[in-house]
Amino acid sequence: MKQILALFIFLNTLNAFSQTGTKGVKPLENQQTFSENVKMVVIGVSKYQNIQSLNFAHTDALSFYNYMISKQGGNIDTANAKIILNENATAINIYAALDWLLSVTKENETVIFYFSGHGDLENKTLSQQGFLLANDSPKAAYMAGGTIGVFYLQQYLNTLVQKNKARIILISDACRSGKLAGGIEGTSSTTAALQVQQENTVKILSSQPGELSYEGKQWNNGGGVFTYYLVKGLMGFADRNIDNKITLNELNIYLNDNIPRETNFAQNPSINGNPSTVLGRVDSIYFASIKNQESNLKIDNSLLAQRGFEDNYKKTLDSVTYKKYMDFRYCVSHHFLLKPDKKHGSAWDIYQELRDDKKAVSISNTMKSALLSALQEKYQISYKCVLSGSRPPDSIPRLVVVDELKHALELIDTTYIIYNHLVGAYNIGLIPIEEKISEDWLVYCNRAISYEPENPIAYYFLGKYKYVNNKFEEAITNYRKALSLAPTWSWPMISLVGPYRKLNQMENAILLAQNAISHDSKRKDYYFFLTSLYIETNQLDKVNPLINFLDSLCSSDKDAYNMGVLGSYYINYPILKNREKAKSFYEKSIDMKPIKEICFSLGNIYKEENNKEKSDLYFTEAINLYLKDIIINPNDNGLLYDLACLKSLTEKKQEALKYFELSLQNGWKDFDHIKKDTDLDFIRDTKEFKELINKYNNH
Repeated sequence: MKQILALFIFLNTLNAFSQTGTKGVKPLENQQTFSENVKMVVIGVSKYQNIQSLNFAHTDALSFYNYMISKQGGNIDTANAKIILNENATAINIYAALDWLLSVTKENETVIFYFSGHGDLENKTLSQQGFLLANDSPKAAYMAGGTIGVFYLQQYLNTLVQKNKARIILISDACRSGKLAGGIEGTSSTTAALQVQQENTVKILSSQPGELSYEGKQWNNGGGVFTYYLVKGLMGFADRNIDNKITLNELNIYLNDNIPRETNFAQNPSINGNPSTVLGRVDSIYFASIKNQESNLKIDNSLLAQRGFEDNYKKTLDSVTYKKYMDFRYCVSHHFLLKPDKKHGSAWDIYQELRDDKKAVSISNTMKSALLSALQEKYQISYKCVLSGSRPPDSIPRLVVVDELKHALELIDTTYIIYNHLVGAYNIGLIPIEEKISEDWLVYCNRAISYEPENPIAYYFLGKYKYVNNKFEEAITNYRKALSLAPTWSWPMISLVGPYRKLNQMENAILLAQNAISHDSKRKDYYFFLTSLYIETNQLDKVNPLINFLDSLCSSDKDAYNMGVLGSYYINYPILKNREKAKSFYEKSIDMKPIKEICFSLGNIYKEENNKEKSDLYFTEAINLYLKDIIINPNDNGLLYDLACLKSLTEKKQEALKYFELSLQNGWKDFDHIKKDTDLDFIRDTKEFKELINKYNNH
């Protein structure tokens, strides 16, 4: 019998993949140096004197403002913040607020400018870059007044950077309608103008050029989808690595993970700036109290249609192009991204067909953004699962994620804000985690780290590679690095137990197992780690309570496998040696669900007791289970070796020799174990056995 029971101890390696009032962020800061002194101007315009009014632009602005001045949010002093809403949000008042920023902002301070309302461009000329429309905006002739030219806004921001030495955060939700003088192209040009990168400036825009920003009752009981998720992200929901900091990269991923899905991929935020910029710190205690309130509201297509988005394209596109665009939208929303639907095709193929078509120039950016977001969706779900300590759902196979990331990378270049992150993720996805750890792991981990030096998952897998290659100090270094990047991630915590145990640093191993449990108390295997460590350090007073606790858990969960693990304790550890308890746990396990290793182990116990009837009963059950697995994995040398042992134990000489030879042919090479394995005693002295040993043992 190969060392089956060692599987139940878990200590040699851990393959974790196989198993509007409430706020929560502290003051804004930059990762390098960021003053706690913040100056802020917030503009929200729903009511317009001369043009179509909006519903919730002012409530979004108020929600953001209240969040930023709250103690558990931005904690900005109200003396340093201005909010201008609706009738007060005239052009002269907005310009006055910008002048105020120039006069009060000191060196190295942070300036936040937030605008929610209409954005448009009436006449597309080289000298015009779009307008933010104030309450007194005219229906047309925006240069006449009542507007904030994007060019002039950029000049204010540049002055703040160059003269005041300030750092700027520009947040804009300015494309809420395509029914203004400039139509869809006007809102598109305004967004494109706002996207222009500037020194020391972070830009967080609600949508891409050519897209509208959606609002409705379903978000915050009346609001825009952008600000709803912006505030939630800053509260802590965007904290992917759970280090109580929100970086621009994390917020970008969070917004693009949620907003496109909520709007059927019609709205895709645009983020510019240094991805590592820290936007805020999470109040972990407060966030823990509200995180279960995260909404899962979804919006249906009928609600989207109310905004007239498709209607605008129906008017501007020819019928053939419009139909292809609607097929594209269907494919994105129904996840026919690469694999085609019989009727509509695939989103990828339709985009490739239209991307250079002059008839589709008005929708190409929108299609690209929607497709790019959709191609990242499965990866984002998987990433979130992993860093929360759970395995990705079976419905998201690794190779599908890799293929979609590969295609996503074909749509972007190095200027895309999370390009390096996606390249790193793609290389991590290439790691063949279903197979034995090999040199491929090292290659892909190092490649991922070269693109994204702060990727915790890459360091975690690199730690696993080092561990199985007996480089325990290096394993610790990499696990520790992963943990420093994701301080509450339980996988590297529990994985550190292995190398510390190998180095006989048991105190560290126990502490890490305890920490892992405190961060993920639902993982039974973590309790097994801790139980094993207590046994090995002779802390028996702590062992029995844990075993009783695990017995109760496994019984209530009908967890046959881990019930068998409890039985293995009473066989593997001399200090706990108790044959009757082992049999009791094994039999309870088999009553729940027969598992081949447990049937094998229980059969061995009864064989040692000379109870042939029961040993043959459980050996036969184990044989049947192994044969089923061998049909699926006919070249698995471990399965073949165990089956040879079972056939030997049941005195089936020829069958035992047959499976023993098959195990050797398929690479079973542990000849030291073979020499000591009493399960093979029935065939050990045969001529055929000795010939096989001589043939395959080259040592």
